[in-house]
Amino acid sequence: MVKNKAALMLTLDKIANISKKSNLTFRPIAPVMQEPITMIWKRSTNLSPVAELFLKLIKRSIIESKNILDLN
Repeated sequence: MVKNKAALMLTLDKIANISKKSNLTFRPIAPVMQEPITMIWKRSTNLSPVAELFLKLIKRSIIESKNILDLN
């Protein structure tokens, strides 16, 4: 519906595909709005390879964010 210009989408930054092929545009809200996100998972659960990769990328992103904050 969004691609057909029948609806608008409110999303977090870097989640939607906004490449030139998608014909979508991301416009940030001003003033900036921030919302903390909590992720919870069972350590003993067998995750799919895709879920494992997603979790690995999230963990890496958190570590990188903390390192950037420590530099300031």
